[in-house]
Amino acid sequence: MVERKNEIYKIDIDDQGHLILPQEIMRGFGFVKGAVARLEEQENNLTLSKSTSALSKIYIEPTNRCNLQCRT
Repeated sequence: MVERKNEIYKIDIDDQGHLILPQEIMRGFGFVKGAVARLEEQENNLTLSKSTSALSKIYIEPTNRCNLQCRT
């Protein structure tokens, strides 16, 4: 497993209140015009997830619990 170093980036805010992210973040997270990403507010921080246009895998879990009616 490759361990990633945590980076700290400067994020500017323009006159209209829009966040301006560094280009390396934009590329790394797959942010292109029209892309949609998830920003989650937590107690003391925000978590920014990759754009849905940058997905490489998707997992679908039709159920998250066993009803004990199968062999396994």
